[in-house]
Amino acid sequence: MTEIEEKIVKIITSEMRLDEPVALTDNLSDLNADSLDRAEIIFSIEDEFGIELNIPNRETAMSIFVTVQSVADYVKDVLQKQATV
Repeated sequence: MTEIEEKIVKIITSEMRLDEPVALTDNLSDLNADSLDRAEIIFSIEDEFGIELNIPNRETAMSIFVTVQSVADYVKDVLQKQATV
C-alpha cells in the first residue's frame, strides 16, 4: 500500500467512524457513506494533501467514490497533475 493509499484509508475510516480500517477494495456504498459523508471525506482529503479536488457535479463524485481504491487513484491523479504544472 502506498503512502497516499494509507492516508486515504485513515481518512475514510475516521470520517465513517469505523472501528476497523477500511480495505482498498471496500465499496463506499457498502459502508453506508451518504452524500454528507462523501463531502466530509472530500474536505479531509483536500486538507490532508493541500489540494482541491474540483469535483464538478454529483455524477462525477459518484463515479469517483465507488471504492476506497478509486478515491485513492483519483487523488493520485490530481497530485500527479499538480506536480507537472
